[in-house]
Parts: sequence; structure tokens; C-alpha cells
Amino acid sequence: MVFGNLGENSGTGVGFTRNPPPANTLSWRVPDERARRRRGLGRPHAAFHQRARARHAKVYDHLRAITWKMEKHYRDMQDFEFTIQDGKLYMLQTRNGKRTGLAAVRIAIDMVREGLISQEEAIFRVEPNSSTTSLFPPD
Repeated sequence: MVFGNLGENSGTGVGFTRNPPPANTLSWRVPDERARRRRGLGRPHAAFHQRARARHAKVYDHLRAITWKMEKHYRDMQDFEFTIQDGKLYMLQTRNGKRTGLAAVRIAIDMVREGLISQEEAIFRVEPNSSTTSLFPPD
């Protein structure tokens, strides 16, 4: 078992290998006093994320390298979870990331341009109804 709440060199988070609107690409949580008391983790704040990224640059770079390899291997945007315990990165799980219709189109086009998938594969990845539903406002 890995613990992400052991102090300043520990943390846990979730992220995407690409930015599916409107989500952020990375959400990194490091415990604070309130989180330690309830044995959970608080919501991340953008300013805090920037400080954590600067403070843990090696771990962040390692995380980015691993997630790039995951996307290249699975040939799809990945939704992943990770924990950092005492400065060591542990990848917990990954899966193909969910996305809106417009995001599916944008990601498929980007992956074709990057040479990760063919045009034919990109066409089959976008659900026919997903692009039309994005043209109408939500109820």
C-alpha cells in the first residue's frame, strides 16, 4: 500500500494526458493540516499546483514522461491516477479518458497530425451523435 499523505514529499493526484475541455490536465494534491486530520486530501488550487510543480520538478518530469509513454502505448488519451510517497512516484491506474464530442474530434485530429493514429482510426473514434449533440445547447 502507498500513502500520499505522509508529508511535504508525498501527495496524490489524477490527470489526463491531453486537455479534454473544460478539465485541467493535471490535478496534484498534497496534504494540508485539515486533510491530515480527516485522513483525506483537499481540493487542489491553481497557485498550490504551481508551487508543488516547482518544488517537485523531478517527480513532475517523471510523471510527464510516463504519461507520454502511456498515451503512445494505448494510442488514446489516458485518464490516470498516481501517488507520491516520500518523493517516489507510483502510478495507480490508467484508462482511456472520457471526453465530449468536440473534444473527441479535436483529440482525434491532433493524434492523426502527431502520427499516433491513422485518419481511418480517427473517424471511427468519434461517435456519430457526439458531434451533432455539441451543436445544440444543453437542456
